[in-house]
Amino acid sequence: MSPHAFAASSEEILSRLDGRRRLMVERVKKLKSDGSELVTPREPFFICVESNFKCAVRGHSVYIHHPEKPRTPYWALTLDHINPLNQSKGNPAGWSGDNIQLLSSVLNSVKSDNCNEELIR
Repeated sequence: MSPHAFAASSEEILSRLDGRRRLMVERVKKLKSDGSELVTPREPFFICVESNFKCAVRGHSVYIHHPEKPRTPYWALTLDHINPLNQSKGNPAGWSGDNIQLLSSVLNSVKSDNCNEELIR
């Protein structure tokens, strides 16, 4: 495990993922999207557990970084839209748990508004 990662409790992980969900709520409002299928507060946690905290593209472990240390991009856990929002054309399913995956922050930055296939190419 990276020195910037930490052994977070389930409560800390839930709290941090809830913060990321709140950012999604803000994006729904900013983009004036239909957020009717937005992930529930617990879904991001279940996505992490079901994927065993592994990056969906490369399969390596991703971690919640320590809140008081700088983020180390290659392993930091991010929630990513499988089908990018710019390609879902306002479809509320773009915000659903079925369209969310874990990616390391560096791969999420490289992926940008592309699909996984473009990232892998």
